[in-house]
Amino acid sequence: MKLIVVIPTYNEAANIGRILTRILAVDPAYHALVVDDNSPDGTAAVVAQRAASDARIHLLLRRHERGFGTAVRDGFLEALRRGAALIGQMDADGSHDPAMFRDMSARILRDDADVVIGSRYVGGGAIQGWGPLRYANSHVANRIARWVTGVALSDTTNGLRLFRREVLETIDLNALLSRGYSVILETNYLAQRAGFRLRELPITFHRRAAGMSKMGLREISRFCLFLLRLRLQHPALRSPERSPGGILPVAEFADSPPQPHPSGPLPPGSRDKPRRSQIPA
Repeated sequence: MKLIVVIPTYNEAANIGRILTRILAVDPAYHALVVDDNSPDGTAAVVAQRAASDARIHLLLRRHERGFGTAVRDGFLEALRRGAALIGQMDADGSHDPAMFRDMSARILRDDADVVIGSRYVGGGAIQGWGPLRYANSHVANRIARWVTGVALSDTTNGLRLFRREVLETIDLNALLSRGYSVILETNYLAQRAGFRLRELPITFHRRAAGMSKMGLREISRFCLFLLRLRLQHPALRSPERSPGGILPVAEFADSPPQPHPSGPLPPGSRDKPRRSQIPA
């Protein structure tokens, strides 16, 4: 089954080669689609050179548009055009482990989920290399996002995700509001609003391998403004259930043992008509 991993990049020449190698080593059915915003450090040239000798590597070079949100949008649209049954997203900086796509795809192929999010904040999840301030900022952002939107996830902002193609076909990608990192929350929100099942899988989030982080005050400000925009344009979802320990996601797989990677087709009828959650739109 064809799985395409979308990787938005800007100035990731020092990292992208290793990431491509790691993705392709996971499974022979995996493809990598790099969406590069004409990086001045030559990221696109590195990818193009690899793509010339490997049919599983694809480059979408955007010369006149820039922004993480629109890069994710264009990558998803291109992956759909290329016929992917499963469409993943990950960062190019080494913070995400592409080997997790095995367990993530297993959940979808067993028809346990329509979207699987790699979560830093469910049981078994961890973060390496963050200071107290960044950790606090991330927690606050997630709490605010859950409160404003009603998205029932412990980690609404992490970019390691896997979608059944029908989810992205249902969402109107061309109508997305976000142009920045808030695209992660927006697409999770729209998927849950459409009734699809979002599930979380614990991951370890690693320190950036090389280069500089692009998450600064500008992106944080944009995220806060976007939450207001999203709330004004769409009513909030039902508030997630709570427990003494805090918010409970729709479902998580923190206690599930690792599963072997399945092979074969989706369960009968699931490709054309995925089962959706009971959360009202």
